[in-house]
Amino acid sequence: YLKTGIGVLSKTVTTIPKGSTPPIDTVVEAVRSENRQEIVYSTWMVNTWDCANTDGILVKLNDYNDYELIDDIVYEWEQRTGLKMEFDEFERVYQKDVNNYVMVAKDGSYKSKGAYVKKLNKLDYELPIVNKAIINKLVHNIDVEKTINECDELKQFQMIVKASSKYAGLWYGEKKLNEKCVRAFASINKSDRGLFKRKSLHATSEKVAGTPDNCFIVNDNVEGVKISSKLDKQWYIDLASKRLEAFGI
Repeated sequence: YLKTGIGVLSKTVTTIPKGSTPPIDTVVEAVRSENRQEIVYSTWMVNTWDCANTDGILVKLNDYNDYELIDDIVYEWEQRTGLKMEFDEFERVYQKDVNNYVMVAKDGSYKSKGAYVKKLNKLDYELPIVNKAIINKLVHNIDVEKTINECDELKQFQMIVKASSKYAGLWYGEKKLNEKCVRAFASINKSDRGLFKRKSLHATSEKVAGTPDNCFIVNDNVEGVKISSKLDKQWYIDLASKRLEAFGI
């Protein structure tokens, strides 16, 4: 991983004389040539119009002995452009799109980016158990069912649901809530309602995207609180599994 674009890629194969350098806008997969008189490149062209990130490129080596070759190519590029690159090595890369990926190093450490896999903090703690289940699967090959079923901490299952200023508020079924921001949890109880929003008091209800059909609300402090018997863990398992499909798992 060279830090200094991950984009939508299309593949071509090019033979370039030894000592020559591929174009600047390519990601290069180097293949060793028997006589070393020329290098055969499997070249991945970066479609810059689809590329939302320009802070790195991925280079796949078919043979680790070609590391120095890539280093030479990068050095020549640095001399031409005046830019600098740093190297990081990863064994596995899982990518949903240009803004959502996980890269796993040989020692088990990883880098991640994107809403589905980002590292959460106290101010950003949305569906933490789902993020954890995805990371555990991609990095450690732990099934999502194991991660989710073994967790008994209510806070890990929270969804923070808000109504923006464009809406008159949140509705729990047909009941208008006083709060415009609630902490919701998936419920196995079919009598529990869903969350909706309206642009005015008498407007048509719109289901809040990404929320379960049945949920319960806990706006009290949930630090240290254990899960309720009506928490629908299967809803979280299904969500994590669906998000993993986007990474090709």
